[in-house]
Amino acid sequence: MSRLHLQERRPRGAAFHSRRFPAAQHRRQVWKPALRRTNREDLSASPTLSLARLTWLAVLLALAGTCFGQGKPFDLKELKDLGITADKCSVAGDTITAEGDAKVTLGKSMLRADKLVAKRNNELKPLPFETIIATGNVEVTHEKHVVKARDAKYDARTGIIDASGVTAKLTLKKGEFNLSADKVSGNILFQDI
Repeated sequence: MSRLHLQERRPRGAAFHSRRFPAAQHRRQVWKPALRRTNREDLSASPTLSLARLTWLAVLLALAGTCFGQGKPFDLKELKDLGITADKCSVAGDTITAEGDAKVTLGKSMLRADKLVAKRNNELKPLPFETIIATGNVEVTHEKHVVKARDAKYDARTGIIDASGVTAKLTLKKGEFNLSADKVSGNILFQDI
């Protein structure tokens, strides 16, 4: 039986569909082999893909709590020694930028802000920072004393702190002292607050 004869004996519905919707028939003929080929490639490459995904996940987990300096991992132990914790950190030279619930321990005091930018200077004692700029929901706590500000800048060389949008609640031996001011400037050390 010739091929032509076979084509003539096809059911009328199939022949009609082929003539009426040639594009749909073409898509079916091209799409199915492509789908089978993709599945075959996925199966053959799955061990490699799984290994790549696991490696990438391990790298992400390793980097989750690490700060970076110029593309290289920053020493996390050194960061903890400086008393800095934050959701995100970056280091450029001697400048450390901490963002997202950033905290720095300064002697007996704790400075917290949405963003901290600290310039390091290891020659300064007892704090290894030259300047600390805190912005957004700034809060300094020392024992029972709480000082809140919109932003603040501390210069360790002069010991001067400038803050704006300040509210303070200081617990004294007899009663409490509440302070509210647009701007406050003073010559203090954080650990003496």
